[in-house]
Amino acid sequence: MFPINLRNRLLFTALILLITLAALAWEHFNGGIRSHHFLADPAFPAMHNAWAILILPALSWFASGSVEKRGLSRSVVIGFFGALLYGAALAFAFATGSTTATQAIFFLAFALSVLLPVYRAECVLGWVLGMAAVFGPFIPTFFAIVFASISALVHCVLLPVLRRTIRPARDGHAINATPKDDR
Repeated sequence: MFPINLRNRLLFTALILLITLAALAWEHFNGGIRSHHFLADPAFPAMHNAWAILILPALSWFASGSVEKRGLSRSVVIGFFGALLYGAALAFAFATGSTTATQAIFFLAFALSVLLPVYRAECVLGWVLGMAAVFGPFIPTFFAIVFASISALVHCVLLPVLRRTIRPARDGHAINATPKDDR
């Protein structure tokens, strides 16, 4: 597989930065750099897309560092591209005005965060990159944190506790079992 080292992390982060700068330049010369309101509600403050210059390279640096520690595997690639496509599908549904599809895709993300380990950095980065063109960097990052927190709670806390509790009970060694009286 492709080696993850400092040089490749810098190249990946620089690529994300260049793509971000190109997208912002295009926005600037085509009506101005956009801003987005949380939940598309003007009552909330607008978040400017220029923040992508900081957020997207920082996320890519963090994600590539996490992958460097764990190693680039098939599950990492699937997690990244799966989240990228899922985020892009949500962004596409929203951009085309399909409220039903947008809601279905969004609420399914809650279920997926329980079922899949979307707390991994490559999933967070894929989700944010998939949605950034439509929603800017803030809104996808916020929801990535929400879904990653749910996923981490389930996969790193609740499931290990359940495994330690259920496995002894299944083997006949329940935690609060009373000893049998052999009289």
